[in-house]
Amino acid sequence: MTIKEAYSLINQYAIGKKIGSQNYSYVHIENAAIAARKIATQCALDGDQAYIYALLHDIGRLITFTNNGELDICDAHRHPVNGYRLLKSLGYENEARFCITHAFVNKKNVYSDLYDEADNTLIESVLKTPYDDYDKLIQLVDELSTMDGLCPLESRFARGFLEKGVNYNETERLNALLDIKQYFSKKCNTSIY
Repeated sequence: MTIKEAYSLINQYAIGKKIGSQNYSYVHIENAAIAARKIATQCALDGDQAYIYALLHDIGRLITFTNNGELDICDAHRHPVNGYRLLKSLGYENEARFCITHAFVNKKNVYSDLYDEADNTLIESVLKTPYDDYDKLIQLVDELSTMDGLCPLESRFARGFLEKGVNYNETERLNALLDIKQYFSKKCNTSIY
């Protein structure tokens, strides 16, 4: 897949769509893609591949609709499965993996009660595959990217903890992401920030 093809897919599902009362915005995925390319090229990974994976990691958010035809991205737990199934049905199985792997940093499906049996089976089958550097990179840039730009992990999680409270799963996830940040900082011989 090329970057142009990835944008074409996003446009096919996003153009003219609304999230509540606002038009869909590329800001989060573009910020993630830019960060993925920059970090990848510093770490001897393919920057264009990283850019594509980051562009597509949230495509599942674009294919869930409310009864009135508007996009509904409030269900954070459905988008990995929706995106995987969409990309796989289009023949992009490798790209599809990132829809699921970006959401399961610790390879734990802590929300299994929110999925049906088929979804849980799909998630577990993808999580059996060892994560490579691209999986880890997309997990990292997904959390670094906001609608306002890029944000340190520590600040992003502090904001979440203040808004929603601290829980064990999120603390464990933050620790795993900090390890990934350290891993890429060592590969780059500098802080990724």
